[in-house]
Amino acid sequence: EEANNNNNNNPPFVTDQDVEWLTNLPYTIRIPRTVLAVVSGEQANVDNDNDSFMVVHAGLVPNVALEDQSGDDMTTMRTIVHKVDGKEWSVPPPQKDKASSSSSLSSPKEHPWATVWSGPDHIIFGHDARRGLQLCPHATGLDTGAVYGKTLTGIVLPSRRLVQVPSVAVHAAIPNSKSNQTKG
Repeated sequence: EEANNNNNNNPPFVTDQDVEWLTNLPYTIRIPRTVLAVVSGEQANVDNDNDSFMVVHAGLVPNVALEDQSGDDMTTMRTIVHKVDGKEWSVPPPQKDKASSSSSLSSPKEHPWATVWSGPDHIIFGHDARRGLQLCPHATGLDTGAVYGKTLTGIVLPSRRLVQVPSVAVHAAIPNSKSNQTKG
């Protein structure tokens, strides 16, 4: 908020035009393996583009077409549960109690969404610093807590080589951590 105050006759940090531009961006970016092969000089199997990469902020619900994915899910999800029929997946509703719990990150019925994603695209995602680096067969979670003073992680495609550097500063306190809570 402070960055948007215009008390010193400075332009706001984020303008209304910036917000409009961001609002119109897609939730995902798909990078075909064939494109990466041309850039990297690799041989590509043009007939089989199933190992393409897709970048999304948080995640995708398995077995749901991209055009049917929820924008909220793609920007906020971490965990997934079986629907009542046990055949389809859904994102559980946010629960403050669960987020602040010091118990396991997942209950027996909940799963990190990336562990059940089966492709065809390999998904690159973030938004899950609590779990840290996630290396799953069809998804790679890169959120290693840089904003909390931990590590910034990147990925080099198509090789999936990881690159990590230490964070230069703590930009935010870890949510719901014992060190952030005051005794009353």
